[in-house]
Amino acid sequence: MTLDNNPSPKETRPLKYHPVTDCDKLALEIAKELGEEKRLPLYRMVCENRSEEIIRKAFNQALKTPAEKIKKSRSALFFYLVNKYGHEKQD
Repeated sequence: MTLDNNPSPKETRPLKYHPVTDCDKLALEIAKELGEEKRLPLYRMVCENRSEEIIRKAFNQALKTPAEKIKKSRSALFFYLVNKYGHEKQD
């Protein structure tokens, strides 16, 4: 038995998703940039529940943070910042 390190054709297919709303477009942009297109529903949920201002602020900060300062992943940092900025705005 040999192991094939090549991904199956199903894994390499591009995401077939056509955003309709601005929220959908923003979620897709973030998911693509963070390399997490498979988690698009999660990004859509976040974009629906937070303001675009908070989402963009967190996204831009997550992108410009140097890799050596990120403990888990850039996407984890993004979610942390969305929550942080969302709570700051409520106070």
